[in-house]
Amino acid sequence: MPNELRSLQYLRAVAALLVVMVHYQAPLARLGYHGWSPQALGSGVDIFFVISGVVMWLSTVDKNLTPGDFLLKRALRIVPMYMLITLFITLIMVAFPWAVSNGHFDGAHVAASLLFLPWEHPDLRGHLYPVFVPGWTINAEMFFYLLFSVVLLLAVRLRIVAVALAFGALVLIGAVLHPTGSLSFYTEPYLLEFLFGLVIAAGYRTTGQIGVLPSALLVAGGVAWLVLSAVFEPSVQDIDRVITWGIPAAMIVCGSMYLERAGALRHSRIMHFLGNASYSIYMTHTIVLSACGLVLSRLPLSPVAQQLIYRPFAMAAVVAVGCLTYLVVEQPMTRGLRALVGLRQRRQQIA
Repeated sequence: MPNELRSLQYLRAVAALLVVMVHYQAPLARLGYHGWSPQALGSGVDIFFVISGVVMWLSTVDKNLTPGDFLLKRALRIVPMYMLITLFITLIMVAFPWAVSNGHFDGAHVAASLLFLPWEHPDLRGHLYPVFVPGWTINAEMFFYLLFSVVLLLAVRLRIVAVALAFGALVLIGAVLHPTGSLSFYTEPYLLEFLFGLVIAAGYRTTGQIGVLPSALLVAGGVAWLVLSAVFEPSVQDIDRVITWGIPAAMIVCGSMYLERAGALRHSRIMHFLGNASYSIYMTHTIVLSACGLVLSRLPLSPVAQQLIYRPFAMAAVVAVGCLTYLVVEQPMTRGLRALVGLRQRRQQIA
């Protein structure tokens, strides 16, 4: 099973924590910090996209899944937590609007968010963000799942070609026609990062070891690429993220998988658990970061002290809340829903 690849689990953890760090910026600004905050940390999202492509390929290539079965499995994994967080933020916006820095209740926006449709944020004009702002990545994931469910109807040898043609055409349409509004969301070049993952997974299945050194060089090269994109951020900010972050993300994912195959990846229970909890960490982190900023702003500390304390305090809180949410909410809820669906399917088969 793809989720038994330790390299992917570890990278999920790393990606989630990178996203947490890039989102320090807004709470720190409210605490008076306006210094450098490397946007390249946002490449955690691109690592997630590449991993998603890898997992979708490895989890379906040897199975006779129908599009409906595939979408149901993905929905059980993704939708419940997303719905809970979206509804929780909506409740906060209605009951405690002062606690939400970017957002107010808008019925159409909430409905679009719950349906995974890109919609202009009522406060962040020009951005197609849902109620849970980082949830734009979930909208992209759901679009990929929908497309991939359709190509499952094709022979295995044609599936990657079909995805490449579809995403290639959409990106080309975006580059030529420059669609506006919600349609622009489906023509973004970062969609190609899912394709990167599919290609990596297909290659991984058909090749043996490539050796520790080439694998390590792939990872090191990807990391160096991201570091350079952070160092030269003002100069590369107009270059699309698929080049500055997507390609190195693919290098890191690919190299890590082959490092594991070569036996050069040590087992870490902590990283494996954080990988399992990465979705809950991702889904709760903006709420926790805002709460941490609010708590520190009420303490009798100087602005400098607040800013220095914020990062370690917020990271510890995010990890703690995310792991607790995974253990208490996400894991039991997912298991319960899967058991319920399995029971219903068995009853239908008997009937």
